[in-house]
Amino acid sequence: MGHRILNDANLEQMSLEQVAEVAKFDFSLTFAYNSSSDNKKLSGNFIASSDLFKKSTVSQMARRFEYMFEQLFQTQSSNIPV
Repeated sequence: MGHRILNDANLEQMSLEQVAEVAKFDFSLTFAYNSSSDNKKLSGNFIASSDLFKKSTVSQMARRFEYMFEQLFQTQSSNIPV
């Protein structure tokens, strides 16, 4: 499991084994932000149909998503066109 801090944003990789949830859609990604907690976390949750996606594929998508967020938060705001 990895933990990264990027410009005051904490990213923490979580196990895919934590939730056994039935997918209502083929694939979904949800976010939850808890501003009342001490660490004010933004959490993401991937839910994918096991009939359509291999566990390794969802893991790879999660890693790529994490990489995208790393690049996004490491970019200086002055370099982002408005």
